[in-house]
Amino acid sequence: MIRRIDQRLADLGLSERAASFDATEKYDSIRNIRRGRSPRIETVLGLANTLKVSVEWLTSGEETPHTPPLPSNVVAIGRTPNMDAVTTVPEIDVRAGMGGGGEAGVDYWYDDNGNGYQRDAVKEQWQFPTEHIRVKLNTPPEKAVIIEVEGDSMSPTLLTGDHVMINTGDTRPSPPGIFAINDGLGLVVKRLEFIPHSDPLTCRVSSDNKHHNEYERSAEELQVIGRVVWFGRRV
Repeated sequence: MIRRIDQRLADLGLSERAASFDATEKYDSIRNIRRGRSPRIETVLGLANTLKVSVEWLTSGEETPHTPPLPSNVVAIGRTPNMDAVTTVPEIDVRAGMGGGGEAGVDYWYDDNGNGYQRDAVKEQWQFPTEHIRVKLNTPPEKAVIIEVEGDSMSPTLLTGDHVMINTGDTRPSPPGIFAINDGLGLVVKRLEFIPHSDPLTCRVSSDNKHHNEYERSAEELQVIGRVVWFGRRV
């Protein structure tokens, strides 16, 4: 992996520190990979975006390092002629249960030394105008992921088969909103809000379908994946 990072740094004329900060807002991200540390999926997504390559090429060397023609499994949203202004958002192979939990798919990628690591399986790739994600959805492009949802607890807002974009950089339900969370059984999509003056700080977890009961969890108990900022639905 580090060999491909160095190749793209040279191609783009970027320094290691500048690319690290642009991708992760930390100066030592690439240096840590160079030292043999396994990067988080958020780091891999950020580096792929900064280096203008696919996640697949960055992690495994598959595909071309440059922006290729859209393959059949890429869903282009608002594609523009300027491909530099387009961000590829990965769809993670998981169905978020809106009531019951979904379990993330996992696959493996290998570094240049042959070491294997688990990472979230990328099911498909969606493309959005970068400024639409950054400005309209108020989401850093490298923090965006997409998942498919199922269940009826968030109906009529969200229905089975809808796809949602999650800002994994926004994990604090202030202001309240719809979030993807891990409830201990799997990934679910629920509405979260802080309960004022609660001690310890507590969140109300609720559904838009009033046939489903709301419940409360302390902020420390909740594992918030990120805020839902967009959804798509097949007509």
